[in-house]
Amino acid sequence: MGRLGDHILGAQAASCTLPDRDYFLTDLDGLDGYLERDWVVHPEIIVLRDDRLFSKESRRVTSNDLIKSLPTDSIINFQDFGLPSEQIYRALPTPKFQRRWASSNGQIVDKPMNLLNMSSSNYEITPPPLLNRCSLLHKATRAVKVDALARKTNAGLDLVGKPTTTDARMDADLESCLQFQICSQAGAISGWHMDSTAPITWATLERNDDHEGAEDTIKYWAVVLVPDECLPSALEAFGEKGPEWEPPREWIRIISLIPGDYLIMPPGTIHAPISPTNCFFRGGMCWDSRIFLTHTLPMWKFIMAHRDKASNEDHPKQAANILNKVAGIIRLSPADFNLSSEKDIDDAIRDCQWLADASMPCECIGSCHDVGAEHCRCQAGNFVCLQYCPCSCSNK
Repeated sequence: MGRLGDHILGAQAASCTLPDRDYFLTDLDGLDGYLERDWVVHPEIIVLRDDRLFSKESRRVTSNDLIKSLPTDSIINFQDFGLPSEQIYRALPTPKFQRRWASSNGQIVDKPMNLLNMSSSNYEITPPPLLNRCSLLHKATRAVKVDALARKTNAGLDLVGKPTTTDARMDADLESCLQFQICSQAGAISGWHMDSTAPITWATLERNDDHEGAEDTIKYWAVVLVPDECLPSALEAFGEKGPEWEPPREWIRIISLIPGDYLIMPPGTIHAPISPTNCFFRGGMCWDSRIFLTHTLPMWKFIMAHRDKASNEDHPKQAANILNKVAGIIRLSPADFNLSSEKDIDDAIRDCQWLADASMPCECIGSCHDVGAEHCRCQAGNFVCLQYCPCSCSNK
């Protein structure tokens, strides 16, 4: 990770200036217009800055608030950069975790901790243009959730009010991606990766303390911007080396984020966040039906084919159910996906079904190699086993 950090920090800062900008800097009004037109043609990385997003003080949360609010009787799962990479995930009781976090006093440490995929607050902080124009994941997870509630209650689809059945939520674990929280200590760095399911990912940086200055908290968000002609070979190298990939420095750009900034990444963005200070992000993921077939689905298929290298997230257990719902949405509303001919519709549904099949676990008992490719779906697809496959393979 030290070598990776040196390689990244030797690259140049990202620019938002035309004609060769690396990202699009805008406010809410500009975001809405961009998502309506230019985004569909060529999705760019976006940095959104608009004070209207946090007009209510009650919606502000600091990293200190978060750490203090952790349940005292819980076990905290996190990445410990003081351990070898194959053992980086560990757990500590909340009091021990809090003491270790506080011991750094907000300074860079050589063994930082990184909290990933924490559940988010109930506040809806998704930028409204994303909610309005990129709602496919919300629709699909809602459909799976409705099915789960129907099975649970035998009440058909006659649902009124707010669902309260926690079992139903587990039937759509992709729902947890709609909003998430990530908190990292100063000195933490993530290797190069794509986000699982190739979503549009957005995240906003919070302050560490209510009394700090506007730029006392900072996050470096490194991205790889590959020239179109080099993309096939770049993806091949990334798929082989994953987080340890060292792309040419001229492809790397570093976006500096301060509290209140919203970062919005298109599907399949290869990125490596770095924390010069303690950093607390709240964010979420979404899909846009207009670019789902041209951007999300191809990148998701790439991630599935290189699932041991391309992403640092576990593959969602309910991905197959969600994809089947998406296939149904494509059939009902093909125009939302810019489809018109029956052949194009059938091809899109076939791609969804291929990815749904690839998302299903094998059924092997013991080692998959003892079963053989003719009886193991993971071997048949030349895939590394999923983390929830029942087999005893060590490559999960």
